[in-house]
Amino acid sequence: MWWLAVPAVGAGIVVVYQWLKREAGESRRRFEDRYESVSREVTDHNKVLKQHLRQAQKSVDFHLLTSVHFSSWKVADTVHSSLRDARKSSACLREAMGNLRQARDECKTRLDAHPRPTGAAREEILGEMAGLRDAMIALSEDLRSVHTRVDHLSGQVSTLNMQTRELKEAIRDRCGSRGREWYQALNERAESRRKKEAARRA
Repeated sequence: MWWLAVPAVGAGIVVVYQWLKREAGESRRRFEDRYESVSREVTDHNKVLKQHLRQAQKSVDFHLLTSVHFSSWKVADTVHSSLRDARKSSACLREAMGNLRQARDECKTRLDAHPRPTGAAREEILGEMAGLRDAMIALSEDLRSVHTRVDHLSGQVSTLNMQTRELKEAIRDRCGSRGREWYQALNERAESRRKKEAARRA
């Protein structure tokens, strides 16, 4: 991974890697450290949700079903936190790739302008271009790895959200007046949060 080693060739590459480590190192480490546990947690909770959704067709246990619903929100928050870390890391990787491409293009310009076909200066530029190429390959592979994991977690949380909505509706429909009041209050809180967030961004 990109924070484990810095290519020895090219001061420009070192600068890019240092910037990348500073900007995305912490978020990337958090994502990598938590990915497996978060993925297992979502998988396990989706199984629990599926089981309770089947039971909800017969159950009127308000406290049990609302407890499962609350747990779903907590799991979803954990996943979204990991996804935010991954997306920050991905954005920094893409920006670093752009910086490396720019450095490569500058090397090509210097190489084309060099008056001699051989010599130490030319070899130095060629060496720097090789280092840039290796760095770009490493970052590209890392970016694919992040995207694969983001896609996987996004799919899991989509299933979680769908089942959570179904459970919310089951509580409304199966748990009498308490279920309907709970459902209305939940929607009102969600709407209040949306308005506050919109006001904050305005």
